[in-house]
Amino acid sequence: MAGTSGLELLAKTRLLKEDLQKIRGEALNFSFEIEQTVSNIRNVLQTVTNTCRTDLSCSTVSKEESTQQCHEIESKQPITPVCQAVPKNSNNSQISAADPDPVSPAVPNTSLGPDSASPATNTNSSPSPLKSIGTFRSCFLTKNGTPRQPNICTYARGSLTIDCFDNRAHSVEGLASFSHLWLVFLFHENRQRSAVKTKIAPPRLSGERVGVFATRSPHRPNPVGLSLVKLEAVRDGTIFVSGVDLIDGTPILDIKPYIPAYDTPSSPALTPEWITAPPTPTLQVAFSDTALQQISTLAYSTDCQKAGRKRKHCTRFIRNEGEMKESIADIINADPRSFYRRKQADTTFVFPLDCVDVRVEVRGNIGTVVDVSQTEFLKKLMDGRR
Repeated sequence: MAGTSGLELLAKTRLLKEDLQKIRGEALNFSFEIEQTVSNIRNVLQTVTNTCRTDLSCSTVSKEESTQQCHEIESKQPITPVCQAVPKNSNNSQISAADPDPVSPAVPNTSLGPDSASPATNTNSSPSPLKSIGTFRSCFLTKNGTPRQPNICTYARGSLTIDCFDNRAHSVEGLASFSHLWLVFLFHENRQRSAVKTKIAPPRLSGERVGVFATRSPHRPNPVGLSLVKLEAVRDGTIFVSGVDLIDGTPILDIKPYIPAYDTPSSPALTPEWITAPPTPTLQVAFSDTALQQISTLAYSTDCQKAGRKRKHCTRFIRNEGEMKESIADIINADPRSFYRRKQADTTFVFPLDCVDVRVEVRGNIGTVVDVSQTEFLKKLMDGRR
């Protein structure tokens, strides 16, 4: 009875943590919307200010300053705005006699060739605020168990539906010709910190620290991430990829095709030894008989599509028993535990994968999968993500 209460308490605790992470993510997205609104207001105010300054300079210019553009007038008569002497053109700014060296209206720049566009005439150089182009859907529902880098888990799949364009299909036309993509995304579930640390302890370095810019830590001055993923399909403005390391609900800022000719260094790439030969050993993976039986009886996405079952009872991205087993093994082999958890030696940890919770017991350097099932915690979590 006490064991049951402990499991219920653990499930409630995980639900509360997940709600807190969701609230943090929503708050961060809301803050981005506020920043975008404030930036738009600033741009409007800047435009109004520039217009007012131009009108003021035109209406208060003296006779001596306007002799090259306006007729001479008596000092007692109303001053004629010099801008009236300059033809108004939607492609050129009005010229004020307050300028020390008035010039004629600009003409298109043809020095770049007949096919080149003329320079933009917008004087507002402030950058536009970043906004999401879509929300990523992933087989990883929380940070627990999510690979720290892309391509660790081959069958880790996800999808992105473009929602920043009315005609989303046009925006991805031609993308299917590429095999891999760069995903630029936001670490939206970072814990709020007063300051970002300049030195980070990567999990592979067993507690040793290096500079934050020598790592791929999500805790950065600008919480922006970059992942290289495999493109599997493009359908109606939705992109399907694999080898992902993003959690469900991640805001995507941009996608770019991977081009080997440009993205591969011309000289041999160097990496430190703590990456190529990390001091942290990998975990060997074993499956209990119970776990193997549970994996074999799961309802997978391909089978559900054929049988017409309700999707909430099936996996979303993993397609068969072999993919499920290999995905679990890939995640455990890379040891998703933190350095502090690894110091505890023999431990038990749980991580969600697609539609199941995977429970692992670690003894020495062997991680044994003891349970693969859809817990009440995961059911509630998935109900909010469908």
